[in-house]
Parts: sequence; C-alpha cells; structure tokens
Amino acid sequence: YIKKPYLIGDVDNNGTLEIFTQVYKDSEDKYYYYLLDKDGNVKSGWPKKGWAFPGSYVLSDLDGDSDLELISINGYSNTINAYHHNGTTVNDFPMSIAWDSNANSFNGAPMVTGYISKSSQAAIFLSAGFSGLYGFDSKGNILSN
Repeated sequence: YIKKPYLIGDVDNNGTLEIFTQVYKDSEDKYYYYLLDKDGNVKSGWPKKGWAFPGSYVLSDLDGDSDLELISINGYSNTINAYHHNGTTVNDFPMSIAWDSNANSFNGAPMVTGYISKSSQAAIFLSAGFSGLYGFDSKGNILSN
C-alpha cells in the first residue's frame, strides 16, 4: 500500500508527466520506489527496493542535465540515494550523512533541494531534529555556513 504522497513531474524531460511513489509491501516489510508513466505503467528500470525505515523524497535536477533525479533519504542509516529516470543510481550516491549526535536520525526529516549559487547543480537541504538545518552539495559534501 502507498505510505507517502505521490510526486509528479516531467522526470525524463520528454514533455509528459511521470508519477513517483513509494509502496510498502507487508509480506517483505520493505518499501519500493516506483516511477510510473502518465497511464500508470511502471517505467523501465523500476521499481527500486527501498528501506524498512524510509524518510522523505523529492524530485530535482541534481546534475544540471535538464531532467529530474529522484532523491530519497533512509532515516535508519542516514543515507541519501538518488536515481536517474531510467533507474540507474546517480554518481556519488548513495551518500552517507555526517550528522550531529543530537539529531538522532533524519527519519521523517523534510527534504528540499534548491540552488544557492550560480552553479548549475542543486543542493540538498534537510532538517534534523533540534540540531538544525543540514545542506549538502550534489556530491554529498557538507555546505559551509
């Protein structure tokens, strides 16, 4: 069953919208990530096995190539993964998140992406409990204050 909201966007930059969602399979106690075409068919290269303890996910052009990558966080192991529209993993992912021990975990942390400079690559931002806002470039490096 679906545990999180859908994301809708032109993931492969072909002029039509795709649907990204996360589905929980009770029998396996696992989540799966699905990319669907506009008619609800599973796109080639999907689904991807998720984690037993997932966090949030977003769509963003991480690598500046005009299509959208699918970015998800694993709150249990504090890692971020990113996939291209064809299901292949984005270079330098999954990435481990160096985090303050006061943060406990990034599970359920809101995640957003954005551009903070004139660079063509997006940054990833997420909140971690009371320890503040974390920012990472598209290679997983922590952004300076």
